[in-house]
Amino acid sequence: MYHSCNELLELKHKRKTIVLYGCGKVGTEIIKQRYKKNSGPHIRLLCVSRKKKLTEKSDSSDKKRRSDNVLSMALDLDERKNIKRIASLGSMIIVLIPTMDSNNSLRGQEKDSRTRLLAIELSKKEAAQKKGVYLSTTGVYGDKNGKKINETSKCIPKNKRSLRRLDAENKVRKLNFHVLRVPGIYSINRLPLSRLLKKTPVLNNEEDIYTNHIHEKDLARTAYLALFRGKRSRVTNVVDNSELKMSEYMDLIASAIGIEKPVRASIFELTKLAEKGLISEMAMSFLNESRRVDNKRLQEELKVNLNYPTVDKFIKTNKKQLSTIRQQTPVQ
Repeated sequence: MYHSCNELLELKHKRKTIVLYGCGKVGTEIIKQRYKKNSGPHIRLLCVSRKKKLTEKSDSSDKKRRSDNVLSMALDLDERKNIKRIASLGSMIIVLIPTMDSNNSLRGQEKDSRTRLLAIELSKKEAAQKKGVYLSTTGVYGDKNGKKINETSKCIPKNKRSLRRLDAENKVRKLNFHVLRVPGIYSINRLPLSRLLKKTPVLNNEEDIYTNHIHEKDLARTAYLALFRGKRSRVTNVVDNSELKMSEYMDLIASAIGIEKPVRASIFELTKLAEKGLISEMAMSFLNESRRVDNKRLQEELKVNLNYPTVDKFIKTNKKQLSTIRQQTPVQ
């Protein structure tokens, strides 16, 4: 449902508005959770993204609640004039946008120009008191050789994407935003099915790496709760309790879906496949980092009880649905 700028300006004086700055899968899940039950008229969500409208399916009563409590704006979030408009709206904001490379960044000094523009506008007097949550990545820690780490561990990111996230964190923490560091996100619709069907190998046991995970629903719920429970300028790791190596994760998903487990290979062999374009640059970057991320703050400070505390719990809960995925997927 679309609303004019004047209506939005009126809105900020009448009720509390939470801005979802970027509204992809996690933002859509936040909306779905907030209005699954009637949460009352005291809070509205303003979804800002390049998309013209939300496309979540729902029944008629649910649609009515959402039309009353969810607004959407289609804006280019790299345009300063648009960012300035959004910065003046709402009392709280959840930043869900991906980073954007700065063309003039030096090697090893990548800057996130997109979040920097937002930070500039939010630092101005009328927007400075806004409560905020920023979704970052556990990639900012860099490689820890499989060691257990927490939020106080030193950040030594290696890839450009993680360097930009750390730059963004530094900017929003100066605005007292709560930062959530997020690992690999999964859900029934976010599984490595394509890779498994293509029979892409995974690392052998000797060279395998630890990966960290969080279910999309648990992440969405945490992002919302952090607005109210998160300490300002604080960092929280949003990871589940699993301690899985990548090959173990792939094996679990393959078995649940009912397809062949991936074969093992050395990092040298996988590098050769990447050179042929059979493995993406992003996928290869994950193979160079191994860490086990602690979630004590998530449980004790944000007091989040995860619906899916482990990947295994997700598989057991969704066993029937997972078993039908293979039949619904075209042959590769």
